[in-house]
Amino acid sequence: MKTGAVLLVMRVRERFQVAEKPDLSAKVLGGEIGYIFAGSEKNVVKLVREEKAAAGAISNDDYASLDEASKARLAVLVESGSVPRHLVSVRRNLPEAVIKRLKEILLSMHLDDEGQKILRQTDGTTKFDTLPGGEEAFRRKLNDLYHFRGEKK
Repeated sequence: MKTGAVLLVMRVRERFQVAEKPDLSAKVLGGEIGYIFAGSEKNVVKLVREEKAAAGAISNDDYASLDEASKARLAVLVESGSVPRHLVSVRRNLPEAVIKRLKEILLSMHLDDEGQKILRQTDGTTKFDTLPGGEEAFRRKLNDLYHFRGEKK
């Protein structure tokens, strides 16, 4: 699991209206915080370093991989708890036997060379885990974390 600086959804949603904007040039209303999705961690850091964005959110692993010059120009404001970076979903009507076998394969990939190679190619992943507390508990956590004040859940 990765820890990300989920500043936007953790602290900001409690005090401000937030609104997704189509790009950096979009108008942000008074009392509102506008946000965009930069597309990559490198873009997030670039936008903040070039002062095109006031703040950004990246994982702790991505922050750790930055060079010292980049780190010196950034300040960590807050860190969230651990949040999985990648989730695996299956369609509702997939046979249970197929789901079970897929889960076995994914959860054991870190145990052999070929599996480790595939994992590394997936954003530097080292292994798959089951969701902490199970699927329903994790669904509730995501719902609470990513829905803003006044938004329907």
